[in-house]
Amino acid sequence: MTLRDHTPLKKTCVKEREKTSSATTMPSNVTTPSLTLTDTPTIAEPAIKKAELSYNDRSIIAKYVTPAIRETVVSQTSSTETKESSLKSKRIAVCVDEGAEASYALAWALKHLTDDSNAQAQFILVNVRPFAVPEHFIHPTKFFPSTAMDMDEEYVESVETFNREKSHDALEKAAQQVLDKGLACEAIALRGDPRDQILKLVEDEHVDCLVVGSRGLQETSFRGSLSNYLVHHATCAVIVPKICE
Repeated sequence: MTLRDHTPLKKTCVKEREKTSSATTMPSNVTTPSLTLTDTPTIAEPAIKKAELSYNDRSIIAKYVTPAIRETVVSQTSSTETKESSLKSKRIAVCVDEGAEASYALAWALKHLTDDSNAQAQFILVNVRPFAVPEHFIHPTKFFPSTAMDMDEEYVESVETFNREKSHDALEKAAQQVLDKGLACEAIALRGDPRDQILKLVEDEHVDCLVVGSRGLQETSFRGSLSNYLVHHATCAVIVPKICE
């Protein structure tokens, strides 16, 4: 076969490619839609639907949630304390509950923060009990939405009484340990979110040092570590004694 024999075949292939290209070319009067970022489909977060609370529920929340409480369970000065020494003494706040971590924190504070230089130290013991009303009635979330079911006031009252007695009992036992050392002691019961309540007490009482256990006081997986929160937000020194096994 000679070179002349290949020439018609080459021309034929070129013509076929031109026909194919022209056949796939879009007409000039046809426009293609352009995609923008706004055309990208998005999945919207489910809205938190808070059911309308009944009059009964609103009245219960107004009675057992809205009022801020501050119950002084124990208030006793030391036998050697005077007015002048009271102004100069260090104010040490300790968070207490029925847990082992809180008990260890109090024992640690009594041992390490009450030397001769702090003989006139004032201890402020604080316990923050939870609300008797279920949390999702107060702060509904997408995980626990509020419901329209009426709360039973008798049940809420029984829960409040149980929480109050449990809080006072823990404070009285802790206060006895402080009084046995001959130190001034004030035991205060609060209610609500322990993070907010303890930070407010630190500011109101002009606390010099806050001692809190590594765990306890209503800690949950949703709230996170209370001690870690206080370390980063308290306006005073924060000590977190850890039990060494």
